[in-house]
Amino acid sequence: MDCEYLIVITGVRIDPLTLYRIAMSGRVAFASLISAGAINVARTDHQIVDQTNDLARRLYRLRGYAVAEGYRFDKATHPHEVEAWRGACEAQILLTGTDPGDALDNLDEE
Repeated sequence: MDCEYLIVITGVRIDPLTLYRIAMSGRVAFASLISAGAINVARTDHQIVDQTNDLARRLYRLRGYAVAEGYRFDKATHPHEVEAWRGACEAQILLTGTDPGDALDNLDEE
C-alpha cells in the first residue's frame, strides 16, 4: 500500500497503519473515536453516496484501474467496478455503521 494518507469516508486523515488497526478492531475502535469527538458522522444521504463512490474510486485505483472523476460506481455493471462499490459499502458499514444502500433508497424516494 502507498504511504500516502487516506481521507477516509468521514473526512478524517488516517494513515494506512491506523486504518488497518481500526478495521481489525472493528466498530469498537471506531465508536471510541466518535465518542472522543474525533469524528463527525453527521452526513446527508447525498454525502454518503458521494463519499462511498470516492472510496470505491480509490479501491478501484488500487487494482490499477481508473475512471473519470464523478463516475458512479453505484450504477456500475462491470464486475471490477461492482466489486469496488461493494468494498466501499462494506467499509462504510464497518467504519461508520452506515449502509449506503439505505442512502441510495432514500435518494430514490426524493
